[in-house]
Amino acid sequence: MLCVDFTKLKRNCTPSSGGISRLLIFDPNDFNFTQDAVKKSYTAVNRRLGADAETDLGFFFDIPFKRKEAERVSAQSLGTSGATKYTHTISALIPALGQEVTNFLTNIDAASYCCGLGLVIEHNSGKVFIAGEAYVNNKAIPKFWIEHSGSEGGSGKNIDESNGYTIKLVGDYSRELNEFEGGIDVFLEMMAV
Repeated sequence: MLCVDFTKLKRNCTPSSGGISRLLIFDPNDFNFTQDAVKKSYTAVNRRLGADAETDLGFFFDIPFKRKEAERVSAQSLGTSGATKYTHTISALIPALGQEVTNFLTNIDAASYCCGLGLVIEHNSGKVFIAGEAYVNNKAIPKFWIEHSGSEGGSGKNIDESNGYTIKLVGDYSRELNEFEGGIDVFLEMMAV
């Protein structure tokens, strides 16, 4: 091909499950992802120097959302300069308002302003995707800033209505999310207790 080198898109003739199974949050500066040179997917993750159990840094944290109430949406657009933009939105309903939710929101507000948020998104299909990463193959990549923006919560009106907070984590980048092929267990082993 003289202009573009396409890669083959192979579709397996099997059903595809929707929805999110797990959602983990992390400090993008604490981790480095290893990227396969050909497939471009991530194959490993490790803590960066200075982020380890002894310093209380370098952990993944669970976002305990209500079952069947989390999703990931991306929208692609083309700018006048020819640049492609993907807007990524991850939303999840955290049930039951309370001080723990308030503290969590305060923490992600500060983190999204200071350094951005990193996300590990496990789909119900078992595929794992990464958003907000900052280091790949031991090098800084262009900022993939995920921030807490547009969230809403409430008490409900009636006793039989739920109360909670739907968080929205949003970021623009130049591509769709990269898949992590090492499986979710790698992240679960590095979770905060």
